[in-house]
Amino acid sequence: MKDAKDRHWGCPSAGRKDKAKVNTRQAGCFLLQRHRYHIVLVLSITLLVYLQVLQNGFVNWDDDLYVYENEHIRAFDRNFLRFLFSFNAGNWHPLTWLSHTVDYAVWNLNPAGHHLMSIFLHLFNTFLVMLLTERLIRRAGSGMDEEKIFSVVGITGLLFGIHPIHVESVAWISERKDVLCAFFFILSLLSYLRYTDSVVTRERSMEKDPFWTHSRYITTFGFFLLSLLSKPMAVTLPAVMLIIDWYPLGRFGDRREAKAAFIEKIPFIALSSASSVVTVLAQHSGGAIANLQDISFANRAFQVLNGPVFYLAKMGFPYKLIPFYPFPPHVSLVSFSLLLSVFILSVITVICFIASRGKKIFAAVWAYYIVTLLPVLGIIHVGKQFMADRYTYLPSIGPFFLFGIGVVMLYHKALVGFGRKQAVKIAFLCFRVILAGVLIYLTSMQIQIWKDGITLWSKVIEAEPGVAHAYNNLGEALLVHGDINGSAAMFEKALAIEPLNEDALNNLALSFLEMGHHEKALSYALLLIQIKPGNESAYNTAGEIYFKRGEYEKAIEYFMKAMKIKDKPLQYFNIAMTLEKLGRRMEACDYWFRYLDRNKANSEVLHHMKEMRCIP
Repeated sequence: MKDAKDRHWGCPSAGRKDKAKVNTRQAGCFLLQRHRYHIVLVLSITLLVYLQVLQNGFVNWDDDLYVYENEHIRAFDRNFLRFLFSFNAGNWHPLTWLSHTVDYAVWNLNPAGHHLMSIFLHLFNTFLVMLLTERLIRRAGSGMDEEKIFSVVGITGLLFGIHPIHVESVAWISERKDVLCAFFFILSLLSYLRYTDSVVTRERSMEKDPFWTHSRYITTFGFFLLSLLSKPMAVTLPAVMLIIDWYPLGRFGDRREAKAAFIEKIPFIALSSASSVVTVLAQHSGGAIANLQDISFANRAFQVLNGPVFYLAKMGFPYKLIPFYPFPPHVSLVSFSLLLSVFILSVITVICFIASRGKKIFAAVWAYYIVTLLPVLGIIHVGKQFMADRYTYLPSIGPFFLFGIGVVMLYHKALVGFGRKQAVKIAFLCFRVILAGVLIYLTSMQIQIWKDGITLWSKVIEAEPGVAHAYNNLGEALLVHGDINGSAAMFEKALAIEPLNEDALNNLALSFLEMGHHEKALSYALLLIQIKPGNESAYNTAGEIYFKRGEYEKAIEYFMKAMKIKDKPLQYFNIAMTLEKLGRRMEACDYWFRYLDRNKANSEVLHHMKEMRCIP
């Protein structure tokens, strides 16, 4: 009976006398055995908070590219495989595309189903974060008892699970890549800790098998690969493993072991390097990388130096969290805000360096935080935003972990130094309840922002009224909901802020087309073509205007130009419809077949082709 109890939850058996000597796997099992109800409590709170996401819909910010207008995810066929491993939406993340395809196969275009998968991934990640922090504490040999360890684990897990700064990663369907990448990233670290356990065992038994043949090393590498295939932000994992080697594993104390630790990382570094190259190529192909004309050197320097401080401030005081942070105006290399950020960064770094002589944990956590932020600090800037809450999903583990340790240490010092222990315990309980209550409230408010595109972009405009991108996207959301006049007003506001905004020019042309103002619509479409001859949407819009005016030859001309710039199913559809109007049935059938090859799920087109006698 005793052995059966020890093996509860799949744990290896160990008597009470052996608990101080158990490896990380056994330690994790004891955590599950003794504190499973508390873990379930943290996960239940997280689940209850995020269940309200199921009421949210899609938003018109990449959700169209990733899901509801993405015909590639609608069937597991040859075209899907080609799409899976090609550059799309400025990214290369095959596993993320696969997850969206599975969601579509199960839920079709029901947004609740897509949200549900992201919520479950976040729950798994919250559990894995608790398991990781517990194992790191034990490997550090801190001397904490079970109560202290679990208190740290519980606070860290609660912060990770329901902090409002993580809402963007969970409630935004297009950010599936974030939670999926983190899932395999943390699994890789947990597997690495088990591998390092086996390294010690192997050395004691004098085994000489190469490290790359070890099953746990292979598992660690496999999880790392899956993480990279989900999102390239995982490229920092080799550096994180080296930080863990330094502390808490202490593998750099011996020269031979330190050399082995570095050699073990060579395959990981090689894979990270390859992923970085592929990512730059993917982002360049999608036009996502900004040049110095778009973003000045001063802005880039401000982003790099201010980023770590900005995110720490948002984690400590999650006030005014918005989906889109624009670049601050008039940034200077000698501005007060930049100098203050440099000062704060320097002070924290110096304090951690000094503290590392006695307590290495501060330097290790700070190094982890900076290293995991490096890919998103804007050294190579991607996109239009200055900062983004979603970038903290993995880096936040470090500060949350340190906060948990600090609170627990303060609590136990108060127990020892303060006579009324019962009062201290009640105060600590109240603190945790208040912390959970504040986080639940803030996260619930943040989730509501992602209800739909209108709510999302209205919130951005409320917080940052000078963002042309926000007015344009709000206009698109209003246009979808049939508010043509409202959408046109938003596009005009976007152009008032940024007169050469390509999206706003094209959308304003579409709005006037919907209103029946063909001349105005055509003038904006032709202006955009003049400004940006490589804009495929502008040619397509001009083609639609000529089609509505009955000028089918002109429409064909512009649809063909659009197709030469970017080969999309929409171009085949438009060309086929126009050829029918010109009475060129055989040519129209050819384009219908091309369209159907890319979008087999369209039963209406198939029926139309039968009526056109394209199909017997």
